[in-house]
Amino acid sequence: MIGTEPAVMLSVPEVAHRLCVKADLVRAWIGRGELVGVNVADRARGRPRWRIAREELERFIRARQSVPAPKIGRRSHQEDEQVFFSHGRPVMTAGSCGQGGHQ
Repeated sequence: MIGTEPAVMLSVPEVAHRLCVKADLVRAWIGRGELVGVNVADRARGRPRWRIAREELERFIRARQSVPAPKIGRRSHQEDEQVFFSHGRPVMTAGSCGQGGHQ
């Protein structure tokens, strides 16, 4: 993105150092399109020299952050429902097999 201020660009080794990974992994992310890089090499067909905008790195990090697992509430049993336990875990409720007995 070209604006009034030049973007802060980071080299592949700088990104690798910040993320504590190998430079080859950063290049692989660029190759797969997960991380957007700009090739600043003199020749388009030569060996690429990638630069990654700081904002792009921040986007990449946000996209890969884990999200907290949803909280699962305890299922409330109906008052008249009987629950049978085996080793501390509910195994069946009375009437769930049509017999009202244990497994």
